[in-house]
Amino acid sequence: MKRVINPCQCEVWNGKMERAFVEIVFEKGELSLHGVIGPRIGGNCLGAAGQCVDEIREGVPIEEWTAEMLKDLCDIWDEWHLNDMRPYCEHQKEMGWRELAKKRLCFIIIR
Repeated sequence: MKRVINPCQCEVWNGKMERAFVEIVFEKGELSLHGVIGPRIGGNCLGAAGQCVDEIREGVPIEEWTAEMLKDLCDIWDEWHLNDMRPYCEHQKEMGWRELAKKRLCFIIIR
């Protein structure tokens, strides 16, 4: 599933309010969100882009959105950001690091 939504407007550098967009991609059990504020033809924008969740969180909801809905979207974005990343390379994967990472560790503090 891939969907682009316009949940709010955000203030940009020139003091004007610009529309903010978030692309939501859910494929193979992985969720990805990224946004752009004030996009322009040609790929430029007047505001932030990429992981601009903080700017969007401060935005003004548009007609079909509420402040609570915007907060929920940004909370999900924060929770799932980089969630599909793994802290190991292919060689470590072959060595079984993925399975080892699931094991409970016990730490001893020595003073």
